[in-house]
Amino acid sequence: MRTEELTKRFVRESRITARLEHPGVPIVYDHGIYDGELYLVMQLIDGSPVSTVIDEVERLPIGWVAAIGAQVCTVLSVAHAASLVHRDLNPAT
Repeated sequence: MRTEELTKRFVRESRITARLEHPGVPIVYDHGIYDGELYLVMQLIDGSPVSTVIDEVERLPIGWVAAIGAQVCTVLSVAHAASLVHRDLNPAT
């Protein structure tokens, strides 16, 4: 069940995310409520989740791990600077 507080947070975070400018952040095109459900329309990113890459190799080379970590950190720093905190950070998303 959606609460008024959850809806306000969703709208706030959608607006903040839409203002983020970074190559690692998908573009937010729209957000709102349709037929009583919250929705978010974002840029489709063609690629594979890190979890898929991990499943395909026995062990990631240290250079890959460092590159992935650096990219994640730069995106998070942009988000944090805009007062946005990512609540679910994992290799599958």
